[in-house]
Amino acid sequence: MNNRFMINKLKKNGIKFDKGLTSREFISIERIYGFEFPGDIKRFFAVGLPISQGFYNWRDLSEENIQKIKGIQDKIVKNYILSFKRDCVLENYAQIFPNNKQEIELKKALCDFLLRSPKLIPIFNKDFCFADINDMPILTYKNPTQISLTGINLEEWLKKKFLHINSADKNQYKFLEQKLNNSGIWKYLIK
Repeated sequence: MNNRFMINKLKKNGIKFDKGLTSREFISIERIYGFEFPGDIKRFFAVGLPISQGFYNWRDLSEENIQKIKGIQDKIVKNYILSFKRDCVLENYAQIFPNNKQEIELKKALCDFLLRSPKLIPIFNKDFCFADINDMPILTYKNPTQISLTGINLEEWLKKKFLHINSADKNQYKFLEQKLNNSGIWKYLIK
């Protein structure tokens, strides 16, 4: 994706941008939050940082903003753990752990798998990308039973979400399952 071209198109559609994040800023942000931005997001944010309402302000390293972003990430994990412990129906998760674990073992295994899976990085309202994995889909998280694919990759998500262009090539979907193999438990939770 040509990031400058995309940013100019987004600006024409009312999205506000600040100057891009510097290498030093990326290092600080990634150290504070304990993840690495995926390459496509990093390249995009290096050219321009979206600051319109709904976008997360990664440049703001105030304690309040850090706690807000960490709180969002923690809330998703806690909601899933609570859901696994409270609502776990063995049949729903048999595909993840097919060797007929007892319910208590299954709940613990699901929680452990979740904690080992890539973090979700909030990028816009309830839309997230995977930490540390390049060129992955963008997801929308509503609650533990509603996490859905919103874009095959950053470019397609931006076009769909802000330019109202459905540009996904059907061939891209063929590779989606392969991509999601690196996403840990999220592969099984995306609907």
